[in-house]
Amino acid sequence: MKCSHILLCCLLPLLCACGFRRYPSSLLMADSLASVRPDSALTLLHALAKDTADMPRADRMYYRLLCIKAADKAYLPHTSDSLIRPVLHYYMEQGDKRLLPEACYYAGRVYRDLGDAPQALDYFERSLEAMRQQENLKVKSKVYAQKGTLFLYQDMYPEALQAFRGSFRCNQGLKDTVGMIFNCRDMANCYRNLEQPDSALWYFRQAGALSREAHRIDMFRDVQSQLAALYIDLGKYDSAHFALQVALQEIEEPNRSGIYTIAARFYFETGRMDSASWYCNRLLECGNVYSKQSAFRYLLEMALQHRDALAVERYYLGYCQYADSVQWLTQTETVRLAHAYYNYQYREKEIVRLQVENARRNLLIAVILGGLVLLSLLFLLYWQYNKRKTCLLEIRMQRVKQLLNKGEQEVWETRRRIELLETRLHDTCQELNRKAFIEKELQLAKEQYAALVGRIEADKKRREQVALALTDTSIVKSLHKKAKSPVGVAIVTTGEWQALQEQVLHYYPEFFEKLDHLYLPFKADDMKLNMLLKAGFKPSDIAVLLRRPVQTITTMRRRLAEKLPLKEKITPAHWDEFIVSL
Repeated sequence: MKCSHILLCCLLPLLCACGFRRYPSSLLMADSLASVRPDSALTLLHALAKDTADMPRADRMYYRLLCIKAADKAYLPHTSDSLIRPVLHYYMEQGDKRLLPEACYYAGRVYRDLGDAPQALDYFERSLEAMRQQENLKVKSKVYAQKGTLFLYQDMYPEALQAFRGSFRCNQGLKDTVGMIFNCRDMANCYRNLEQPDSALWYFRQAGALSREAHRIDMFRDVQSQLAALYIDLGKYDSAHFALQVALQEIEEPNRSGIYTIAARFYFETGRMDSASWYCNRLLECGNVYSKQSAFRYLLEMALQHRDALAVERYYLGYCQYADSVQWLTQTETVRLAHAYYNYQYREKEIVRLQVENARRNLLIAVILGGLVLLSLLFLLYWQYNKRKTCLLEIRMQRVKQLLNKGEQEVWETRRRIELLETRLHDTCQELNRKAFIEKELQLAKEQYAALVGRIEADKKRREQVALALTDTSIVKSLHKKAKSPVGVAIVTTGEWQALQEQVLHYYPEFFEKLDHLYLPFKADDMKLNMLLKAGFKPSDIAVLLRRPVQTITTMRRRLAEKLPLKEKITPAHWDEFIVSL
């Protein structure tokens, strides 16, 4: 008997293995090359293209999936979903279920390249759903990482942070150090956007430590360059200089523009204008549109300090040219991401609404049926009780008539009438007492309402007086003068921002505390925008003082207003009214 059990245990894995399809060795080799040598995998797949016509359908679909995988690993952008759709349909309907999570993952990658974020997130979720039956940490790590990246593009930083944490846990299970380095870097960027520098700094250091342990000096320099930018934000210029020197040792060409931009900013803010000018001029040669805009801005500010009119004109024209380009690119990307985010939110809300409506309908039907059953039982019980009570009453009346004579009958009826009158009198007294109580409560409510109206009027007058007093301060008057300059010319110093903050805090002591209670991730420019709105500046004046286009100021106000719990259509004016009301 024991021998038969042992033989059965040995045969079960073999029987299960027979249930999985074995693919041609050439396709398995291409699959192995796709992760480490995608170019070689593409070459091999192109060579096998002629042989696919004679392959079974399962092998043909596996071949198509490998083509998509190799192209994705080689960073070739997907321009159409015509190749992934039949592959995805096959594996969802009848194909090898082991490959379904990977097929859904690459479907998400395709739709992400096509700019359809909701569809991409939907297929990433389907990939995770398919992996509940069979765990695949490698694919799950990539799915979480892609979800986090999509959430970052939509400014959904808490959701992105949660997704990157899921990817980090998978990479820990796989002992994939390179993946954990990218996860730590991405989580640090999430905390940086959430304006939590301590957490961002911790994760940057974790990424650096993992890079040193893995002997990946290239990744260590990449982390150091971003760490330098964080130190500059915090004003820790010594630490920023040290990290920047490490990043500048050997720069790969794709990273040159970003590192030079950080270096130009560092040397400009530390007053080393020669070094800042050198890096700015290098950016004009090799930088992207964003870097060239920053370079022209730094050069323009240095020319203004030296009062070089010709240089000011040249750099101002260059800055305006690239500012227009950046504004066009930013608006295009913002519209695309906002549209994708809206579609995603609308789809999710519609699903939730339908689910809630269906649940409510089912609950209502169950309640109605239960109520009908309960009413039927109550009616039956009441009918039985009333019938029994009537019978007992008739028996008692007959006995009373037999026992009592006519005089005793009249006495009994009179006593019963007195009891009824006493009951009515008692009820009448209770009604009178209740009416007096309600009139008292109504009078008290009127008095409270009058007092509340008085307090509101007094508070409104006080707010107007405080607003006039703030407008009459020297710093606000000075900023109003600067606001009359063209956009990009006026320069507001750190001291002036500090003075404005002190005046706002003086006249509105609870203003910043109330903003903190909102738990919103305010950036530095957001706080400057809030202070200027509180001081009564118009959006056009704010655009001049913040050195931003008016459209950017409108976008900032709309983005902040979207975080308010409003039911009507969101407009930038909602945020202005909210700031004035604090």
